[in-house]
Amino acid sequence: ALTLYFKALELYRRIFGEKELSAAHMYNEIGNVLQQKQGKVDEAVGMYERAIEIKKIRLGEKHPSVAESYINLATARHQKGDLEGSMELYRLANSLLGNTMPLDSRENKTQQEQNDVDHLHPSVAIIYHNVGLVYQDMGKL
Repeated sequence: ALTLYFKALELYRRIFGEKELSAAHMYNEIGNVLQQKQGKVDEAVGMYERAIEIKKIRLGEKHPSVAESYINLATARHQKGDLEGSMELYRLANSLLGNTMPLDSRENKTQQEQNDVDHLHPSVAIIYHNVGLVYQDMGKL
């Protein structure tokens, strides 16, 4: 799969240019394979960072797709042991997705925040799950 992803990336870059969303998508996919299937987390981080850079240029810094790439980068940072760095990226993604509820489960939620759940982007659930894993690794059970 990885060889084909690199070929697709090369074609997208030649046809549409380096800063095309299709290229950003391929950078994310390559990062996923490198991280999840090959354990090459450092290389994956570079791919995710490149995807974020392109998406911010093409979509703007506050687009949900940018937030989803921040989630990918956060999982890689977590895997590398950078717990604080991953938390910062999760907070950023969480805010980009419009979630006003705190990521710390110990904080009290207002009724308005509880009502806002109906309007959350589905990726917010992924953020909460992954933040739970980071907190577990931090010993904050």
